[in-house]
Amino acid sequence: MELQMWMTDKPSRIAHIRENNQDVLEIQFQSHGVTRYLIGAFICVWLIGWAFGFKSALGTVFTGQANAFILVWLVGWSFGGLFAMYYAYRVFHPGLPERFYLGDSGFEHDSGVPPFRISFGFANQKDMWRSLFPKRTRTTFTRPMLATLRIRESAGENRLTIDCGSDRLDLGRAATEIEREWLHKALCEKYGL
Repeated sequence: MELQMWMTDKPSRIAHIRENNQDVLEIQFQSHGVTRYLIGAFICVWLIGWAFGFKSALGTVFTGQANAFILVWLVGWSFGGLFAMYYAYRVFHPGLPERFYLGDSGFEHDSGVPPFRISFGFANQKDMWRSLFPKRTRTTFTRPMLATLRIRESAGENRLTIDCGSDRLDLGRAATEIEREWLHKALCEKYGL
């Protein structure tokens, strides 16, 4: 089993498992502290107040005493409540790990879903929405594509990237810099790059 040659210096946060007779490298996203749970508790308390307001407004609709304002308010209040429920789900959901399914002719990358992160330093609104509604992707990389696997130095930290058509994808988002360097070395050794 050729994978075992480079498993000796594996960082502790990267798990090596066998799944369906295939080697899988799994990286858990780091937790972002207790602040998110305090915000989650606040949202849950707010949802209790939301439920009382919703029940009261819905009661006026069923008794026939609701005017147009109450109906419009009820629609907006419903959307706000649904958003708050989703937000609470994201805050308390631990996230899904990033995974690399290693095969003989390439590997499949599952981006996982990072846990919710509170940050007031988002560069723009688009980054904030991306954090709130993360997109899980699974991409298969063949041997010819593996030739583009690189560690790239950037202003903040290094990035492990691979080119997929005209897109440059970041791998190892759940990993630290040292873990990304190990991952790069391990994948290069595994696939003879």
